[in-house]
Amino acid sequence: MSSVSTTSPSVYAPKVKSRGPRAILQAFLITMALAWLVPLVGAVLSAFRNEQELRDNGVISLPRALTLQNFRDAFERGEMGRKFFNTFFILIPALCLILLFSSLVGFACTRFSGRFNVLFLVIFTAGNLMPQQVIFQPVFQIFKRIPWPDLLSDTNTGNLLGTKIGVIIIHVAFQTGFCTFVISNYMRTLPKELTEAALVDGATVNTQFWKIVLPLCRPRSCVSPFPTF
Repeated sequence: MSSVSTTSPSVYAPKVKSRGPRAILQAFLITMALAWLVPLVGAVLSAFRNEQELRDNGVISLPRALTLQNFRDAFERGEMGRKFFNTFFILIPALCLILLFSSLVGFACTRFSGRFNVLFLVIFTAGNLMPQQVIFQPVFQIFKRIPWPDLLSDTNTGNLLGTKIGVIIIHVAFQTGFCTFVISNYMRTLPKELTEAALVDGATVNTQFWKIVLPLCRPRSCVSPFPTF
């Protein structure tokens, strides 16, 4: 006598998840997002409102009129034009020197075999591990006590204190080690057969660096400014 097994339909019925916790979570996230946006929106609106209206109505209020006078006053009183010029004067030379020095050191340590290559990279990287507070006082004394040429130093003191050249030197010295660490790791992934084949074809070290290795280090979306080898 064969027995027919019966299975309860509830076993195969899809489980309906409760929407209550999910709705509570979404409501909480929306509330927190709006709470974070309130001071940001208030700051943006305050930038376009005059001072008298803010005093009368407060920050949390609808603006009656919008103006750009606050931006004009900040640009003039803060001397933003001069500060932007100083930023570009410091940024562009420092960035070019950092990229040049770090790429040269990374190329020398990764494309040429030597017993001190790893130690050299470790020394460059270890400079970034030292706290900056420890370096400030020695750098201050170096800039103050060592005389520099008139073209680089301050005309009144004869040192680098308070000069743009001193700030550029600080940026180059502090950032070259980290950039060397990053770019050397990328150069290490490039096949050595590229430079070996170029060497067989008569390419010099400068040609290998400027026309082969350095263009391969650029972002993939950029067009190479260097001629092809």
